[in-house]
Amino acid sequence: IGKQQTRKLAVMKRMISLEDQRIKEKDRAKEKEKKKKDPSQIKEREVPKQPSHIYFLFDSAFFLSISLIVRF
Repeated sequence: IGKQQTRKLAVMKRMISLEDQRIKEKDRAKEKEKKKKDPSQIKEREVPKQPSHIYFLFDSAFFLSISLIVRF
């Protein structure tokens, strides 16, 4: 680590987080409420389909090169 980067890290270490006990209670960061996940709920998401012709083009080109190597 260079001299400048070391200084930046030292400054970050000296910073007090908003959850620190030394900060007044009214200025502290409030704890975020965690949402309980419902295990019975099914997640659905839409995934874009990849065109299969790209795979077959690559696969056939690869197969031809292998078959040429094997023959000779």
